[in-house]
Amino acid sequence: MQHKDEIRSLMKKTLTLLEKDKRTSLELCLETKIPFYWLKKFRDGGFKNPSVNRVQFLYEFLTQSKLPV
Repeated sequence: MQHKDEIRSLMKKTLTLLEKDKRTSLELCLETKIPFYWLKKFRDGGFKNPSVNRVQFLYEFLTQSKLPV
């Protein structure tokens, strides 16, 4: 059984996309309006359990596609 705070597929995929993205956290902050320190902490793996809405928003921004409903 998975632990409730275990990193799930959406978070893993979003972190992978961030690793490949050449923009800095500041550039992403300005483009997405997601707070800089949240982006930096997320990118650095500092969250155990970040907001799913923010992770989904970032994922959809990076992929330029909506998650299926």
